[in-house]
Amino acid sequence: MDNGLDKEFDLSKKELNAFIAWYDAKDAGRGASFFAIDKHNNNKGPFSNR
Repeated sequence: MDNGLDKEFDLSKKELNAFIAWYDAKDAGRGASFFAIDKHNNNKGPFSNR
């Protein structure tokens, strides 16, 4: 991220594979400039601890 923040998401295997495919395509100069992550209502803070 450009602002120095680290974010962590719980992804299914299908979502992870889609992200990797997007990342590889972007690395090769193809594809969208963003990847949307579905937070599934379980990745929302604020969190008091892990």
